[in-house]
Amino acid sequence: MTGKWVGKALKRIGIVPGSKKRGASNTPQIASQQPLFPEKPATPDETPNTDVAVNKRRILVIDDDEDLVSAIKVVLESEMVGYEIDTVYDGAAAVEKWSEQKHYIVILDMMIPKRSGFLVLDRLHVDYRKIPNQIRNNRPIIIMITGNLGSRHKAYAESLGVDDYLQKPFKMERLLLAIKAQIEKRNQQAT
Repeated sequence: MTGKWVGKALKRIGIVPGSKKRGASNTPQIASQQPLFPEKPATPDETPNTDVAVNKRRILVIDDDEDLVSAIKVVLESEMVGYEIDTVYDGAAAVEKWSEQKHYIVILDMMIPKRSGFLVLDRLHVDYRKIPNQIRNNRPIIIMITGNLGSRHKAYAESLGVDDYLQKPFKMERLLLAIKAQIEKRNQQAT
C-alpha cells in the first residue's frame, strides 16, 4: 500500500515514472527539459590531515517521514549522478551517520525524534569547528526542511549556519535548485 502512495506522491511533485516497456529504464525522471546537474560531481578534495573533511560525493537526508525521504532519495539518485545518498529517520541516527561519512550535503528536518534538527546541526558544527581555517569552505551544505511556519525558527536556523531553509510542502525542483545554487556558491568561493 505504501508503494502506491509513494507513486502517487511522486507524480504530484512532478516526477514521471519511467516506461515499463521491455528494455526501457524504470528510473523516475523529473518532468523538465534539461537536467539540473548535467556534469559529474567533483572528486573528493584532498585535505590536510583532519578527521572532519567532508566527502563531496555523499548526501545525507534526515526526516522522520519515510515517504518523503523515499521521494527525495529517488529524485536525488536520478538527478545527481555519482552521489551516494544516505537516509536516516531520527536525530541520533543522523549524528552517527554523519560521524561515519562526513556528508557534503545534509538535508535536515527540524522536527525529528531522538534529537531535534537543531541539536543535529549543533553537532555538525562542533565537528566543523575542528576544520582548519584554510579549508573551512569544505564544510557541509545544510538545507533545513520543515513544516514550521515560524520566522523565529528560520532566523535561528540561519544563525546556526543553515545554507537554505525550505518550508514543507515543497516541490522537488525547488530542493534541487537550492542544492545546485549552494554547490555553485561553494565553487565560486573556492576560486
